[in-house]
Amino acid sequence: MEAIRLETTIEYDGKIDVPGVRAGDAVEVIVLLQNPRPKVYPLRGTPFSFPNPFDPAIPESDWEILP
Repeated sequence: MEAIRLETTIEYDGKIDVPGVRAGDAVEVIVLLQNPRPKVYPLRGTPFSFPNPFDPAIPESDWEILP
């Protein structure tokens, strides 16, 4: 197996031109991001539920203003 190291910037369409590789060649591709961007929504896709959405957050006995 021959290794080709290439540092480049991804074009707008997501394609990379690798010199020395012809159409029909079997390849293994590993992409390492040099400066990965932080995730904007890190909790997106995680499961959540509201077991009792209309219950008070704290018991009424903890409220000092109530008689």
